[in-house]
Amino acid sequence: MNHDQTISRLAHRLGTGYFVHTSILEVLDTVDLAQPIDWTKESQAFRKDGSFHRFAADHYFREAVADEATRLDLDRVWIAGALLQLGDALDRIEYYDRAPILELVRHLRNAVAHGNRFRINKAEVLDKFPAHNRDLRWHDGPAIEIVAALHDQPLMFDFMNPADFVDVFLAVAEYLRLCGM
Repeated sequence: MNHDQTISRLAHRLGTGYFVHTSILEVLDTVDLAQPIDWTKESQAFRKDGSFHRFAADHYFREAVADEATRLDLDRVWIAGALLQLGDALDRIEYYDRAPILELVRHLRNAVAHGNRFRINKAEVLDKFPAHNRDLRWHDGPAIEIVAALHDQPLMFDFMNPADFVDVFLAVAEYLRLCGM
């Protein structure tokens, strides 16, 4: 298996992984906030040296349910991490053929890495390497396209919502698969 097949599978896993993430949060919605916190349900977060933080999982389950800011942070972290991971994998193969769907990922990855804002410093590059999902779309929504006017505009939950990112991840997986990668 070559690197591109691995990236195609990664892109698919990240797209469907968002569904896993959302499903877990929906399960947490069933937590009965009227019940007292079960302080005996402990979890641990390990450090490199083997020591750890110990915390009451039930307390943090409730935070994910009751605190809207935490809930949004969880979505932002999932999507940002997925974009960084996919963008870095594509960068290792120099964005393959620089197809518009792959260029779209490059711009999205760079936006999350720069404070959730687009950086379009050389608009003329978009003429040579357009960035959009028009060629591989299986939904009825409008195409996602990077244009110079997006410079310094916010990305997550302004320009795109979670399902739009899933569409991009799955389109990358499909594109690389169709290329025989």
